[in-house]
Amino acid sequence: MADQLSVMVISVEYRLAPENRLPAAYEDAVESLIWVKNQAMDTINGEPWLRNYVDFSKCFVMGSSAGGNIAYSSCLSASELDLEPIKICGLILNQPHFGGVERTDSELRLVNDDRVPLVVNDLLWELALPIGVNRDHAYCNPFVDENLERKLRFVKRCLVACSKGDPLVDRDIEFAKMLDGKCVQVVSLVAESGSHGAAHTDPNKAQELFKVVKDFMFSEN
Repeated sequence: MADQLSVMVISVEYRLAPENRLPAAYEDAVESLIWVKNQAMDTINGEPWLRNYVDFSKCFVMGSSAGGNIAYSSCLSASELDLEPIKICGLILNQPHFGGVERTDSELRLVNDDRVPLVVNDLLWELALPIGVNRDHAYCNPFVDENLERKLRFVKRCLVACSKGDPLVDRDIEFAKMLDGKCVQVVSLVAESGSHGAAHTDPNKAQELFKVVKDFMFSEN
């Protein structure tokens, strides 16, 4: 992706559940944003790769699946921070992993999906969420988050890419509609085919994703 899009990619090695339940991963992602800010401010001792090659006024936060959830939630968590001179120009979410107590049509239709069967999806959330809360917690279900307009300060543009072969597709489509209703400029793309995580295993799907991401990043704001 770095090669084909001509971008610098910084990958966050966040803490994993169940040893470290949410919001640990969100905290690590926010720390990474602060680290990038510090690199931008330190023009002498900052990381040379960033100092010499990165345009900090053109930053994007991206994630796939669980990473999509983390990318979104970290932007909300960072809404109270001063990240200057970083400018976040957009949020890129590929098949973001959200959930909720009420089942969606796509979850029921693909209950025995090869990648994310419903029983596995429920277990993942049980292991990741704070002990004692259900899937209607804001970490899982973005529709229950309070004061969302204020928290969306860093989310002016958002790409939501999803696939009809993914059990999570209905949630992703409704999530994109919710952001659009909050005055976020949303590009929502629903592929006719493709399972959850297909871009990580199918080179053709990866190329499709790269094209979508490139069009979003380099289009006019």
